[in-house]
Amino acid sequence: MSSGSLPRDTSDRKTTETRLIELLGGELAPYWLNAIIESADDAIISKTLDGIITSWNKGAERIFGYTADEIIGRSVTLLIPADHPDEEPNILARLRAGYRIEHYETVRVRKDGTFVNISLTVSPIRNPQGEIIGASKIARDITESRRAELRLREQSEVIRQAYDAIFLRDSANAITLWNQGAERIYGYTQEEALGRSPHELLRTESPVPLEEIYRRLRSEGYWDGELRHTRKDGVQIIVETRWATVRDELGHMTSILEITRDVTERKLTEERLLQAAAIVENSDDAIISKDLDGVIRSWNPGAVRLYGYTAEEVIGRPVTMLIPDDRPDEEPHILEQIRRGDRVDHYETVRVRRDGSLIDVSLTVSPVKTPEGRIIGASKIARDITERKRSEEQLREQSEVIETVNRLGQTLAGELELQKLVQSVTDAATELTGARFGSFFYNRLDERGESYMLYTLSGVPRSAFAHFPMPRNTDIFAPTFAGEGTVRIADVKQDPRYGNNSPYYGMPEGHLPVTSYLAVPVISRSGEVLGGLFFGHPEEGVFTERHERIVEGLAAQASVAMDNARLYEAAERARAEAEASAAENARLYRDAQESSRLKDEFLATISHELRTPLTAILGWAHMLRTGKFEGDSAIRAFETIERNARAQAQLIEDLLDVSRIITGKLRIDIQQLNPNSFIEAAVEAVRPAAEAKGVRVQKIMDTGVVSVSGDPVRLQQIIWNLLSNAIKFTPKGGRVQVRLERINSHIEIAVSDTGAGILPDFLPHVFDRFRQA
Repeated sequence: MSSGSLPRDTSDRKTTETRLIELLGGELAPYWLNAIIESADDAIISKTLDGIITSWNKGAERIFGYTADEIIGRSVTLLIPADHPDEEPNILARLRAGYRIEHYETVRVRKDGTFVNISLTVSPIRNPQGEIIGASKIARDITESRRAELRLREQSEVIRQAYDAIFLRDSANAITLWNQGAERIYGYTQEEALGRSPHELLRTESPVPLEEIYRRLRSEGYWDGELRHTRKDGVQIIVETRWATVRDELGHMTSILEITRDVTERKLTEERLLQAAAIVENSDDAIISKDLDGVIRSWNPGAVRLYGYTAEEVIGRPVTMLIPDDRPDEEPHILEQIRRGDRVDHYETVRVRRDGSLIDVSLTVSPVKTPEGRIIGASKIARDITERKRSEEQLREQSEVIETVNRLGQTLAGELELQKLVQSVTDAATELTGARFGSFFYNRLDERGESYMLYTLSGVPRSAFAHFPMPRNTDIFAPTFAGEGTVRIADVKQDPRYGNNSPYYGMPEGHLPVTSYLAVPVISRSGEVLGGLFFGHPEEGVFTERHERIVEGLAAQASVAMDNARLYEAAERARAEAEASAAENARLYRDAQESSRLKDEFLATISHELRTPLTAILGWAHMLRTGKFEGDSAIRAFETIERNARAQAQLIEDLLDVSRIITGKLRIDIQQLNPNSFIEAAVEAVRPAAEAKGVRVQKIMDTGVVSVSGDPVRLQQIIWNLLSNAIKFTPKGGRVQVRLERINSHIEIAVSDTGAGILPDFLPHVFDRFRQA
C-alpha cells in the first residue's frame, strides 16, 4: 500500500473543473461525466467518513450484485468479509489523515455471499474549503485475473520460471545458481554472478526491512513482494519476487530460492495512470463523445495525440472524417447499436489520422444517457493497437520463417540428392523473401566461358526463361560468384554495373521485369564458391536487411547440405568399389571353403570305401583262423578275400581316377555280365559284417535277367556301398534286402532295410558326389 498527498490549492482544483467542463461540452458536462462513470467496467463508489455509501455506479452493481437503491445509505462494511474486521477502520484512518490508497488488493463479499478479489484505489473527497468530507473508491474485479494467473502458474510453471530470473543462494548468502532468465534481465553472466551476494550484486532496495523478510521466511517458508534492483548497465528496475526457503531432510534451511520478474514497464504505466489528474483529461486513450447523428461533441488530449487533430478542428464535425472510405457502413452500424442501448466492446478497426496515415485502433463505445435514461449520444474510447498489430504481424512472419527454416532443415537433413536439396532451398528463400522469382546458378561457366549454368528456378515455370540465354558473366554477377558477400539493390537498373554488356545492355525484351535485386553466394566449408542464390521483383525496394539475413542463413544451410551431398556421392562411389572388392573376396573365400569342404567329404568317402572291402577281408580271415572252414567253405573264403583285395586295389586305382575325372580322361570298362555275379560278390563281401551285427541279408533275384552291359567293378562298388550303408544303419535283428527285377528293357536293383531311414531334407542330396547322410 502506497500513499500520497492531494493538492490543497482550491484555485487549481477550480481551474481543472473549468477545463473539464469545457472539454465535456459545457452545460452537458454532468451528463457526459455521469455517462463515463456509468459506462466504466470498474465499481466507482463514494462514502462518508463514517463508511456510509453515498453513490453507486453500474460497475459496482455488476461486481457486487447490489443495485444503487439497495446499497446507498448502508455501511460499506456490508461488503467486507468477517475475517477482515480491521481493514475499513484502517482505510478510514488513513483517509482522515489525507492519504490516498492505491491498488490495495483484498477480498469483498457479493450480494449472493460469494467472494470477489478486487484492487482498491481510495481517495479523500474535500469540500471547497479543502476539508475532507468523504472518500471516492474505485474497485476493480481481479478475480478472473487471479484465477487466470493461478491456472497459468499451475499449467506452465516450468516455462514461466525459465523465462523469469531464477537464482539460488546458500546459507553464506552466495549465489550458487543463476539461470538464463537472470542473465537476460540483469545482464550478468553466470560466471559473473556465481559466488556473489545478490544484495551487493543487484544493489537491492526493499520497501520492507530485510530482517522482516527473513523473519517471514523462517516462519512461513516464503515471501512475496516487490524490490528495486540495478542491472549491470546501471539501469534500475522494479521486480516482482518470490523468496522461498530450501530445506534439507531434517528441516534445516540450506538455501533461498529467488524468482523475479521485471515489472518495470507495468509499474511505470501504473504510475503514469495514477498521476492523471482526471480520467478524461489525461487518458492515454482517445476519449471522444458524439451525438446520435455522429457529430463530435468532445475531444480529449489522448485523441489529439492519436489522430493529430486539435479539439477546435474536430468538435462539431462528423466522426466519419476519421473513418476510411472503404468502411462506409461501420459508423451507421455502431450508432444503431447505441440507439438500442447496446455497448460495443473492443471492436478492432482502422481510422485515419490528420496526415492521412492509417492507424489500428480498438474501440469501446457506450451509450450516454440522461438521468431519465434517455440516450442522447455515445462515449467512445479508442486505443492505439498499431504496435500490437505490428508485433503480431512480426510474430506471424517470424513464426513463418522459423517454420519454413525448420521444415527446410528437416528436408536437407534427410536429402542427399543435390537437385532436390538445392530446389528446396531456392523455394524456401523465394517464399520468405517475397521475391517474384528465385534461382540458383552454379559457379560454372558454359564451354565458351560466357554464361553461368542454371540449376534451379522457383516462383515461375522454367519455360519463362527457356527462350532467354543464361545470365552472362557480367559485372553485376561478379561479386556473388567471387564470394564477396550479399548484394542487395533497391533498383538494379540504376546500378552502374547494370546494362553494360552486349547484345542486350540490360534485360532482353520480354524478360520478367527485375527492379529489386538480391544475390547471396553459397560457399562451402572449404571456401569454394559453389554458386549463388538470386532473387528478383518488379517493384522497387522490396528486399530488406531482414531478407538478407534470412537468405544468408539459408545459403549457409545450403552450402552444408551441398557439401554433405557431394561427400555422400564420393562415399557412395567408394562404397560401391569396396562392395565390389568385398564381393570378389567373398566369392574367392567361398570357393576356397567349398574346395576345402569337398576335399574333406572326399577323404571321408574314400575312407569309407576303403574300409568296406577291408572289413570283408578281415572278417573272412578271422573266420579262417578259427579253423572251422574246410573244403569248399575255405575255398569260398579265400575267393572272397581275394575278390575284396582286388576291389581295394581297384579303389586305390579309383583315387587315381579322380584326376582322370577332372581332366576328362576316365575310362569305363563296359562288358556283358550277369548281374547275379556282382550282386552275389557284394553280398558275400558284407556278409561277415552283417552276421557280426545280427542283421539278416536277403536276396530276391529275378531269374529272367541273364546279362546286362556295364562295368562290373563300378557296379559291384555301388552295391557294396548301398549294402554297407544299410547294414551300418540297421539295428540288431533287422533285415537288409537286395532285389533284382527286370522292368521292360531295363533292370532295377533295389537295396532296402528296416533301419531309421534318411531324413527327408537330405533325400535330394543322396546321390550327390561325396555326400554322406
